[in-house]
Amino acid sequence: MSLTSIAIVAGLAILTLWGVVAPRGQWRVLTAWNRRSAWDGGPSSLSVGIHRTVAILATVALVLTGWNLVAAYVATVTASVRTTSVVHEMWGYPTPMIVDRIVENATAAPSGLVQQPVVRYEPVNSAKRTPSYLFELPDWNRIATRANDGYIGTQPPVGIDAIDSASIVVQLRGDSRCIPRTAVVVENTTTIAIGVFYGRPAAAPGAKTVALNSCKASPKADDALSVLLPLSLSAAVGKRHVTNLDGSPIPLATDTPTATPTPAP
Repeated sequence: MSLTSIAIVAGLAILTLWGVVAPRGQWRVLTAWNRRSAWDGGPSSLSVGIHRTVAILATVALVLTGWNLVAAYVATVTASVRTTSVVHEMWGYPTPMIVDRIVENATAAPSGLVQQPVVRYEPVNSAKRTPSYLFELPDWNRIATRANDGYIGTQPPVGIDAIDSASIVVQLRGDSRCIPRTAVVVENTTTIAIGVFYGRPAAAPGAKTVALNSCKASPKADDALSVLLPLSLSAAVGKRHVTNLDGSPIPLATDTPTATPTPAP
């Protein structure tokens, strides 16, 4: 609920309250301008009484409406602050963005790309849209997205987000000059092994070619972007262990205190 709506209701409430306190004065200001003299032929006592009654009812209705609008606005702001707090507690700073692409998992590590470490993971229940805050995070809107530049996955259909079909979300802090190009997922009944590989975007026609693997494997915080990549699985994560391709465990976001820098004051 916007502050504009609250301001409009407050203005109308003031106008109707004026009609309660000084109905004749309101009549002179708002209506009497079309009379030869604002002081001649004023409203009757009955008209003033009706005017005041209507103004009282309108004032009460507007006050109640305004109260509800303010309560809704406060609840929205509070929820937003709470969501931001949860995001930072679980995923660190800066606030991560969702890669809104439907990814087809590969089963083997590609050549010529740079594997970026998976920082954390979080299971997703797309049917129940939980955890709900993940569905409210901003998409990673790349500035210069071009067709066939190698950006991972495909654009989801209109009206659907990639996370709507995901089973797990993994966090990456990849080289900001590069893009995720391939995700490898190897599943069995006890383990889910994940690897995400970055590379430079394919050069535009006529542009200078840069080596595909010219990406830092562990970039510094100032050179990295924090993104969450939704991935689909053959089944829910459940009790399976989530690891990197080399077998090292990937921590669950809810179990991991953030080790990333906090914003400067």
